[in-house]
Amino acid sequence: YPKGWYNLGVALFENGRHEEAAAAFREVVRWQPGHARARFNLGKVSLALGRGGQAVREFRTTASGWPCSGCRG
Repeated sequence: YPKGWYNLGVALFENGRHEEAAAAFREVVRWQPGHARARFNLGKVSLALGRGGQAVREFRTTASGWPCSGCRG
């Protein structure tokens, strides 16, 4: 189900239906809390809706869990 919700969220966002896109991306995150792309897109939607604080939280969550293949420890 998350893949379908994710694809729906992308389509809704691209068509300017931001509230509905946010709901779709939240559904993805409900099923898969670590879904980085859904969280990133939820941040983008939050920005489009003027919810800067929410956007920052989503971007931070995304950054903290995003795989970093070029990182050195």
